[in-house]
Amino acid sequence: SEKEETQINVAPGLNMMKVPDGLKGNVKEKISNIRQKIIYHTAFIETALDDPEHISVDGYGQQLEGVVETLSEELKDLIDSSENGRIMKEGIQTVILGKPNAGKSSLLNVLSGRERAIVTDIEGTTRDTIEEFVTIDGIPFKFVDTAGIRKADNKVEEIGIEKSKKVAKESDLIIAMFDNSKKLTKEDEEILDFIKDKTAIIILNKIDLKEKILEQEERITKSGKDVIKISLLSNCDLSGFYKELNMLFELN
Repeated sequence: SEKEETQINVAPGLNMMKVPDGLKGNVKEKISNIRQKIIYHTAFIETALDDPEHISVDGYGQQLEGVVETLSEELKDLIDSSENGRIMKEGIQTVILGKPNAGKSSLLNVLSGRERAIVTDIEGTTRDTIEEFVTIDGIPFKFVDTAGIRKADNKVEEIGIEKSKKVAKESDLIIAMFDNSKKLTKEDEEILDFIKDKTAIIILNKIDLKEKILEQEERITKSGKDVIKISLLSNCDLSGFYKELNMLFELN
């Protein structure tokens, strides 16, 4: 029939689309299948518009709606699997952020099980980022110790602090550390504002010392982030921290 003989011409732009050769196996096949479906339905619509006498579109809208929903789900699954693949390969980028001497380097050392970062009472010891890969319940994390957030004393420290903020912006998770024995400062407030729209866990360190941050606990709780209280020096119990990681990333 005339309807059967009607040729569907592929739109030039779609015809030029190619699946990258770098994609291997099942992923490449899935993308190729999705591409072919998009090409087919685009071409069908264009042909039906050009030749409405011989190509009926009765009921096609409902059919197309179902196709679009299916393709959307397939694309979402591909994106999710790609993100999971990135995480398994690169680790969950977790930046430890805080003022000098809040306990950032000590936390990195405890998590890594070795003296990875220098720990002293001198502020500004960490000038550059220090990275350590740690696997927790089978999930790799890339923990990043950063320069303490404060008004820099020199150009080198200033560069380190700016780098800390940049890395934190690009992170999957921020661990915001505060000294539980001191009142909140302008720098602490800056950190709380910084993590407002980020996935973050707040750690109040040095709970073995006299608590002063409690006076401003409302400011901490208003952040909407989960708060863990620990003492990395005298009672380093990170079970609550690991529990939060499990809840955030569904590790179990």
